[in-house]
Amino acid sequence: MREPAILLSSDHVVVADKPAGMLTIPGRRGAADPRPCLVHEVARRFSGKVWIVHRLDLEVSGLVVFARSAEAHRLLCGLFERRGVVKRYEAWTAGEPPGEAGFEAAWEGLLVRGKRRSWESDRGKPGRTVARYLGATAWRSIALLRWEMRPETGRSHQIRCQAATRGFPVAGDRLYGSTVEFLPGAIALRASGLEFRDARDAELERLGLPRRVEAAPAAEAWGEKAAGPTAARRSRA
Repeated sequence: MREPAILLSSDHVVVADKPAGMLTIPGRRGAADPRPCLVHEVARRFSGKVWIVHRLDLEVSGLVVFARSAEAHRLLCGLFERRGVVKRYEAWTAGEPPGEAGFEAAWEGLLVRGKRRSWESDRGKPGRTVARYLGATAWRSIALLRWEMRPETGRSHQIRCQAATRGFPVAGDRLYGSTVEFLPGAIALRASGLEFRDARDAELERLGLPRRVEAAPAAEAWGEKAAGPTAARRSRA
C-alpha cells in the first residue's frame, strides 16, 4: 500500500489523498485493529489534535479533509452537514453504455444501511447522485465505463449501491455484484474533487483552504492510462 499523500496543510486543515485499503478512522476494534488508519497517520505527521470532518470507505481512495483547530472543525462540519460542499468522484464500472459521452442522469432512491451493505427500500432515507457518463476505458483488457459521480446526499455506500442497482457495479466491488478483478483491497471509485461552495472567501483564507481541491486523476492514481475500448472485451458484471 502506498503512503497517503498530503496535498495541503495549514494551521487549521490537512487535506490527504487516502489510498484504498486504508481506514479513514479506527474500526470497531479500536487500538486492537492492525489495519493502517489515515487519521493516525495524519496525527503522526502533524503535532496537536486532529478532528475528523468526513470519511471514505476502506476500499475507496481520494480526498479526505481533517481539521486541526476547533474553528476549522466547526466550519467544515457545518458545510458538509448543510450540503455546502460539492463532492466529485470518479468511477469505472461494468455495464452497457447509457448513451453518448456526456449523458447525465440523477439517481434517486430511498437507501437503507445494513451491517455490511446498503440497499434501496421504501423504509430508507433519500439518496441522490448525479451521474455523468464520460465514455469507455480499458482496464487490463476489460472494457469499462467511466463516470463522474456527484453525490448530493451522504448516505452510506450511496454511489456503490445506486450504481449497482442500475446495472453499473463499480469494478472490484464484489459486495455489490462486480465480477471484475481490480487492484488488491480497492474498488474503482475515487474521491477526486471538493468544492467548498458555501464558504465565505474570508473564512477559507483564514483556514488556508482554497475553494476547490483536486486529487490526481483516477487513471494516474490506479497506475493505468485511460484507453479506448478497442480490442477490449466488455464485462457484463
